[in-house]
Amino acid sequence: MKGLVSFHPVDLALFDELVTPLVAGRKVNPAGFQDDSVRVRRNAWHAHRTVVALETFLEDARPPEVAPGAGLLGNLKARLERLDWKPDALTIKVLERVEPELHLEGRPFFVTEGSAERVAQIVEDFRTASTGEAAEALALEQLVRLDRDIARSIRAADPPEPSPEFTFRRDLLGELKALFDLARAARLGESWREGDEPARAASAVLESELPWRALRAHARVVPFWIASDVDGLDAVCRAAGIDPPPFLVPAWRPFGAACEEFPGLRSRLATDLHGERSVGAFVAPADVPELLAFLATHGAAVIREAARHDEGPACALLLRKIRECATYAERRGFGYVEAMGIRPPHLADA
Repeated sequence: MKGLVSFHPVDLALFDELVTPLVAGRKVNPAGFQDDSVRVRRNAWHAHRTVVALETFLEDARPPEVAPGAGLLGNLKARLERLDWKPDALTIKVLERVEPELHLEGRPFFVTEGSAERVAQIVEDFRTASTGEAAEALALEQLVRLDRDIARSIRAADPPEPSPEFTFRRDLLGELKALFDLARAARLGESWREGDEPARAASAVLESELPWRALRAHARVVPFWIASDVDGLDAVCRAAGIDPPPFLVPAWRPFGAACEEFPGLRSRLATDLHGERSVGAFVAPADVPELLAFLATHGAAVIREAARHDEGPACALLLRKIRECATYAERRGFGYVEAMGIRPPHLADA
């Protein structure tokens, strides 16, 4: 699967109290959702300052590249420089201890803890931090945990700031209003058009995009894990010759009322991810402990099968992210769901 795949702890109360009424054509009070979204985006951006600093350090620490079109002498010089390249002690530590696909990209915020339980706790600490400064203090603590020398040497960077809070709040209202308007247009048999895209039947847009749009709004307030160019758990199990667990089902529960009103929506939901703006497998809150047990029981076999195709480390990292996400979900009484094309909140409007 090519693209950004995300793993979400699902707060069904948010769907029941915000998404379901909007799709049904009723009014909601979005103030709490906006406040939570502003806080999570702010904290994620402050944590991202440390991520950018580490990314910049790693980029600068690489040996010289051979530039395309450099010519014979240019290539020879670059190759000699690469042979002479000797990283210093700090660079060696960063290269050894920072896992970019986990620490810098895969987890929400900036978390370097080892166990899934500790990861879940720190993610929640970041989510609820009352100020940006508190979020930065958490990021520094995580950097110290990684290595004190790295923490003393790395200074938080200044990435581009996200849009102003007023603009962000307005855009959030626009996302919620689009859910309301899309369902209304589908109900009336009207067409739907956004930006320069050609008009389509609103019912077709609703069936293909409503779950993704709703989950994107949900992702504004509930942290989630990401990975690039991987498959969801259903496809990973099948590739390993293991039957996917029976509690892995399409995401009918979060959209129950919408599925009843728009039957085509129910038939479009599936356990596999089928392209950009798709929502895949769902696990109900009561079954999340079973998901964790399944990973503990069958994870090693899945990784062994992946190793036969030179994908062992990548598969192990993927299952680790799923386990951490499910652990966070279990702690909060949430469900679990997979999707494609949803970006972290501090990058979504960049």
